[in-house]
Amino acid sequence: MGKNEKMEKGLNIRIPTNDCAKGKMDFLNYRNLSFLHFFILSFFLLSCHHHHEPEPEPTDQTILYYFPWSGNAKGSAGLYSDFQNNIREIENAITKRQTMANARLLVCMANKPYEAVLFEIKLDKGTTVRDTLATYSNVDFTKKETIRGFINDAKGYAPSLRYAMMIGCHGMGWLPVDDDASAKTNLARRKYFGGDKGFRAEITTLADAISESQTHLDFILFDDCYMANVEVAYDLHRVADHLIASTSEIMARGMPYEDIWQYLSPTPNYEEVCNAYHKFYSDYSYPYGTLAAIDCREVEAFAQLMAEANATHTFNEDDREWLQALDGYTPPIFFDCGHYIDFLCFGDSELLSPLTQQLQRLVPFKVNTPSVFSTIDHPHTVAIDRFSGITISDPSVNDKADGKEHTAWWKATHKY
Repeated sequence: MGKNEKMEKGLNIRIPTNDCAKGKMDFLNYRNLSFLHFFILSFFLLSCHHHHEPEPEPTDQTILYYFPWSGNAKGSAGLYSDFQNNIREIENAITKRQTMANARLLVCMANKPYEAVLFEIKLDKGTTVRDTLATYSNVDFTKKETIRGFINDAKGYAPSLRYAMMIGCHGMGWLPVDDDASAKTNLARRKYFGGDKGFRAEITTLADAISESQTHLDFILFDDCYMANVEVAYDLHRVADHLIASTSEIMARGMPYEDIWQYLSPTPNYEEVCNAYHKFYSDYSYPYGTLAAIDCREVEAFAQLMAEANATHTFNEDDREWLQALDGYTPPIFFDCGHYIDFLCFGDSELLSPLTQQLQRLVPFKVNTPSVFSTIDHPHTVAIDRFSGITISDPSVNDKADGKEHTAWWKATHKY
């Protein structure tokens, strides 16, 4: 995709113009162009083709860092200032290393409720610079077409042998977008991700957008709360090899990018990402956090074993109060998956043993502080005694989890 190719029909897109087109037409709205205007524009751009820059050579890795709007349409900017700090941390990390190591980093950030900018962070003469590639207006961050367009644009500007994505926003795991379960505060980030109602996207929408862009990702890093669950992993296992995510709430300051960036690019080291995260939050003023590296390539095999477990065992409702919860809800929504299967398959070592082994393959790396912080209802902490690195909502009786039977995970694991 060349620099003059646009994202998706219906979006107003402003792009930097080359010398040939400068001052002529730098703002396009395809929905409003007549056929004649389109013909004239096409002829004009084609006539200038010899002035275009050559297509860039593919690098080893391109990461797209995506920040949808985290506030509302009435003036709240949500986590916008925290996102700016996250980017500065990455820039500091790149400056310290003094190399991009044959990798490229593009940032797609919502700077207003319906506007976004796409820019690349580059290393130039020892310091980082931001090269604006495109600006977007009339953006609906909840639509598959929008996310797909951002991904396609990033691939067009920065072709690569491998791609990855990082998403910074509020998050709420697999819960549907019309749920209002997240009590967002300035302390924590909350199957949806995004901002207030009207700015939330389903995880299945993200999966469809990635799939339709014909992209398979090395990893998706969620700098969002509650994204390390089997339901999300199952939704994304066909479009990403790994997830880096938290089972619980993440402090508003987000990932410690200055510490973990060297382990994300150009070759991810998932164990060291987790270790650096744990070290940072163990010493942080709010010493609370969990992180896991989930191998999505293992989730199908885990689902098959869970289907067998569900067909032959019934969870004892009296055991629910003893299950390890990893959220602040009453009753809980997100339970530790390893602890749950221990109760579900209690006394059946022939099934529990392969389930446990497969769970360890599904989550090869995980870290946790002794407790996690929650702002649900009121600020409080939740002690962690059992931690497998991934949650499950099967045993939840919270009304907000009523939609679990409609998830792809549930359908794959409750066949009988």
